[in-house]
Amino acid sequence: MPEDIPWVIDLYAEAGPRPLTIHLDVGLHEGLMVDHSRVVYDALGSAGYRMPFDEYNGGHDYACWHSALADGLVRLLGPGPG
Repeated sequence: MPEDIPWVIDLYAEAGPRPLTIHLDVGLHEGLMVDHSRVVYDALGSAGYRMPFDEYNGGHDYACWHSALADGLVRLLGPGPG
């Protein structure tokens, strides 16, 4: 687990939440990115940012993240006209 919060995340956390939603996904087979994503989620989530976060059983390749990208866009932009 990373010891420190990355400086850029710390800047956002200290500034307080802005009116935006951040969507974060990470594959459980992406090595250090898993722990780093959890740190980002914890830091910005505790600062009040709206931040859906999903971990999926996969790596960092098209076969694993293409559906996560579509799900994230729907979550951020809405389902569209019905």
